[in-house]
Amino acid sequence: MTTVKKHVLLRIRNFNSDKLKVNDVNGNPIEMAAVVVWRVIDSAKALFDVENYEIFFAVQSETAIRALATAYPYDSREEEGTSLRGNPEEIADKLSQEGQKRRQVAGVGVIEARINHLAYTPEIVQAMLR
Repeated sequence: MTTVKKHVLLRIRNFNSDKLKVNDVNGNPIEMAAVVVWRVIDSAKALFDVENYEIFFAVQSETAIRALATAYPYDSREEEGTSLRGNPEEIADKLSQEGQKRRQVAGVGVIEARINHLAYTPEIVQAMLR
């Protein structure tokens, strides 16, 4: 029998998402990207419960970004309404929490998450300038 050793990095790492084109809750097309600081918290789950914990984490993080974008408007006209642009701290907290149950399956945990790009898509910006 051959023994295969697999290594799991326990260091804190960053995941920088690509700019994702999504629609906000009002259907406006926006671009959104985030940086997520994460680490493996359970190496056994990371190795045995998913095929590749790094890829799994990336997919779940992008899914969380998309879910967050579709739950809030880009900007809110009401002072008390939460928006992606108007409430960055609250949105960052929601992004950290979004999908955490799915990520825990792979033995990884989010330390911090922040939106690092938020804009209307170029097509919308051009239409707004007309």
